[in-house]
Amino acid sequence: MSLKEKIYQILIKTQSVSQTDNVYLGKQLFFVGINYAVIFIFGLLTSVAFARYVSKEAYGQYQYLFSILAILGVFSLRGIAASLTRSIARGFEGSFLLSIKKRLAWAAAGSIVALIMAGYYFFKDNAFLAVGCLLIAALMPIYETADMYQAYLEGKKDFRQRAKLNILAQIIYSSAILAVIYFRPQVFPIFIVSLLFSAAVKWLFNLSIIKKTRNKETENDVIKYGKHLSLITVVNTVAQQLNKILVFHFLGPIDLAIFSFANLPQSQATNALANLRTIAYPKISEKDKDILIKAWFRKLLLLTFFIALGTIFYLFIAPFLFKIFFPNYMSSVKYSQILFLLVLFFPVSFLPLILQAQKKQKELYRWNISTSLLEIVLFFLLIPPFGLWGLIYAEFATKAVSCLYGVYLFKKVFAKNL
Repeated sequence: MSLKEKIYQILIKTQSVSQTDNVYLGKQLFFVGINYAVIFIFGLLTSVAFARYVSKEAYGQYQYLFSILAILGVFSLRGIAASLTRSIARGFEGSFLLSIKKRLAWAAAGSIVALIMAGYYFFKDNAFLAVGCLLIAALMPIYETADMYQAYLEGKKDFRQRAKLNILAQIIYSSAILAVIYFRPQVFPIFIVSLLFSAAVKWLFNLSIIKKTRNKETENDVIKYGKHLSLITVVNTVAQQLNKILVFHFLGPIDLAIFSFANLPQSQATNALANLRTIAYPKISEKDKDILIKAWFRKLLLLTFFIALGTIFYLFIAPFLFKIFFPNYMSSVKYSQILFLLVLFFPVSFLPLILQAQKKQKELYRWNISTSLLEIVLFFLLIPPFGLWGLIYAEFATKAVSCLYGVYLFKKVFAKNL
């Protein structure tokens, strides 16, 4: 028996324990894993370059500009990507071009807001933010819509092709970033290269898919549902970026740089785990709720157990990792160890994914908006008096409430199926 056949038999035998299609999961995880491994390696290289060659103040300013970009990016209707994945999984390939056109049109509204902000900061004699907002206005539409090819390939469950394209994009992007950090370690050159090289390569992939698509059939509500998903996540997006903006204003760019590196391991771990959601979503979108609901709590408990083991391991090695890779940010270690505990809440993020696949819009609104508003309020209350620790207190309090409320909503919606 070959190694491939042995692995296949193991996956089949363990399906009764995981109550998951292990063959599908294993196959897709292989390609997604390669994709993430390459992205992680190049991401680590760029992070090391930032830590060693870019000043803390410049890096804090760079992070601040990306926070403004992320907030204004809500105009581009990011939720259409998730709606498109669902639509492609159901056979409506024509929705791809339609979705891109709509996102480009709406992203222009964000550019207009960025231009207004640039004018405001110009008259306030804040040249840094005036120029930053002008750059955001010019580059945001193509940057925000560049990743649409991923939504298409996820819907097609073609994770092999997705991995190939993502790896190519990451290599080109990282090479450009490393070059500009080495030769011009300043905020605006790095920011411009980050947006241009990330968007340009990915847009070639989008255009290739548009050219090859023969099935022009579109799903009637793909845009409408995408707008709902976008609206649901608006407050959440603001909450996710507001912490950086408040740290920048109340504590300064250096503290923002310290926080950004402290949060980097937690963010990378969450992104790695998010690949499980990416793989699961097209499957969930296909299945009837009676089939998919009954085993989810057991799966999430099993996932939590393995995440807990990884979290304990990180707590011990964190000082050594920072000493090796980010020696200029040793002050970030204590924050990083605490922030990494947030990864334990990751399994709960599957619950809104299921609600999203089943188009439970009312529950998604309730969950996202209520918890995001709580997070925003806590940021304003806790960051000014407690600094970075106040931000961490707010993050944990919000995650705990979100977890409890999410489980409550999930059990309420699917009570008959549990």
